[in-house]
Amino acid sequence: MNVRLILLVALLSVSSAASAKKFAPPMPLAQNLQVEVILNQQELAVDVPDTANQVGAQFGLIGALIGAAVTAGQVANAEKVVEDIRNQLVDYNFNATFERQLREKLASEGLSPNPQFTFMASPWDAYSAKKAGKVAANGILVITPRYSITNNFELLKVNMTVTSVNRTFKSNGKPKEKIVFWRNYSFQYPMSKIKGSFAAEDSQRWVGMGKAELHGLLEQGSSQVIDMLVYEFSPAGRAQLAEKTKAKNTYLNGKAYWGWNLRQDPKWIWVREYKVAGITGYYPLTGESTTAAAPAAVVAPEAAAPAAMAAPEAAAAPAPVLAPEAVPAPAAAVAAPVTGAESH
Repeated sequence: MNVRLILLVALLSVSSAASAKKFAPPMPLAQNLQVEVILNQQELAVDVPDTANQVGAQFGLIGALIGAAVTAGQVANAEKVVEDIRNQLVDYNFNATFERQLREKLASEGLSPNPQFTFMASPWDAYSAKKAGKVAANGILVITPRYSITNNFELLKVNMTVTSVNRTFKSNGKPKEKIVFWRNYSFQYPMSKIKGSFAAEDSQRWVGMGKAELHGLLEQGSSQVIDMLVYEFSPAGRAQLAEKTKAKNTYLNGKAYWGWNLRQDPKWIWVREYKVAGITGYYPLTGESTTAAAPAAVVAPEAAAPAAMAAPEAAAAPAPVLAPEAVPAPAAAVAAPVTGAESH
């Protein structure tokens, strides 16, 4: 089962990236675009490495069993440590904030002048609504937001998965779905590492920022991922996606991030990695106070980027996702949701 899931994720990623240049979505996607939003979290999630699969791939069943025990221990430890951060977020309603921002921002030239929203409290509610035939058919944009922190407490992020689905109903009323395209948008806050610190110490750096600061980070994160979606389907975003460009490092305050520079201001940057369907944003933190609650105006890449970031050149073979000096990538979640190319 795990092998099938891994292959499916790889297939979706490759097919989505490959279709990015071939697939030309209409402008806008629809006049009255049907948007289904699955709100599936009530508290901050913790991403833990899938040690069972990693060790199992090398050492077989015994390795997988050992890896599963390690993962279980990592989950238990992380759940204990994360409580102080969750307590700081008790008064923050991520879902309500995300809904408000989505309603304010999504109507646009490239997506829809009049999006029609359906908000669902969980994947089960979405499944039940489809089974009962209480959802739209064809041309639906399915949006699933998520906010999490890694179990080493070095990275906080807001993530948004977007899937365009053509949905039909069989004679027995059961839905049948086909994915048209898939995108992932992520805005990440990597915390600079202190030599010799462990997860417990690193978690307290987030706590020390205070409620208002943490609320501001999450609010900016959800705002940014929605802006990424709107940008990607704008005339400028579509034109950039169709360009044949050379993947390279881009820089923010001396740190390298692998991909093309799409937007940045003095504190954050958006990049598109080679053959990755979607956009990733980075806002590096030191554990001190930020101004995340009041985002600065966007600066065009050519105005804000250092001299090293020249205009993209002709297409070239991909390089590693991040340069060695770049901010480390987040650990994968234990059980990330996977959507098949077709479901019945």
